[in-house]
Amino acid sequence: MLKKIILAFVVIISTILVSTFYVKKELKEQKIDSIMDQLSITLENKLQTHKMDDLKTAIALSKNEALINALKNDDEDLGYIILSDILNTIELNTNIHIRAQVITKELNIFTRSWDDIYAGMPIGDYRTDLEYFKTHTKPRSSIEIGRRLGIKATVPIYKDGEFLGYVEVISFFKSITEFFSTLGVDLYVLLDFGHMDSAVLMTQNISVLQSVIANRNYNYSHIQTLKQ
Repeated sequence: MLKKIILAFVVIISTILVSTFYVKKELKEQKIDSIMDQLSITLENKLQTHKMDDLKTAIALSKNEALINALKNDDEDLGYIILSDILNTIELNTNIHIRAQVITKELNIFTRSWDDIYAGMPIGDYRTDLEYFKTHTKPRSSIEIGRRLGIKATVPIYKDGEFLGYVEVISFFKSITEFFSTLGVDLYVLLDFGHMDSAVLMTQNISVLQSVIANRNYNYSHIQTLKQ
C-alpha cells in the first residue's frame, strides 16, 4: 500500500513538474513572439516614416527655382552651392544631417551635397531602379541598391513641362539603427550577394553566409551568432 502511495505521489509530482516546465516554456515563447511582433511593427513604422520624411525633403528641393535653373543651365558649380547651402542650413537649425544629390536626365551626377568632385559622372549602369521613371512620373521613396544599399527618395524635376532630371535624398538606416539601439536592440541590414555587382561600395563590408552586412558598425559577437 505504501509503495502504491509513493508511486502515485511520484507520478503526481512528475506530472506537475512537467506541466509547469511546459507552461513556462510556452509562456516564454509567447512572450518572445509578442516582442518580435512589436519590434517588426515598430520597424515597419520607422521605415515608412523615414521614407516619407526623405520624400518631403526631396519634393521641396525639386521645387527650388534656383536649383532648377542651375540644372537647366548645366551650371554644376552653382548647383552645388545652392544644394549644400540649403542642407547646411537645415542641419544648423535642426541638427538633422541630410544627403541629397541631383541627377541629370542622361543619368549623370549633376551635383551632390556632400562633395563637388563627381559632377558629370555617369551612374546609369548601377541605377537600374531609375528605369521606373520611364513609365511613371510620380515621386517615390523606397529601399534601393545603388553603390550602397539605402533608402532613396527620388523626385523627377520639371520646368515648364520639360523633364530635366531627378533630385534624391539618400540615407543608410543610421537613424533607424540608432533608434533601435536605444531599445537595446541591434539592427542589421543584409544584402544578398547576387546584388553586389551594383553595390560596389560594399565590397569591403563583412559578409555572413550569402549576404553582406550593410552596417558600417557592428558587434563582432553578433556576427558570429548570425553565422550560426
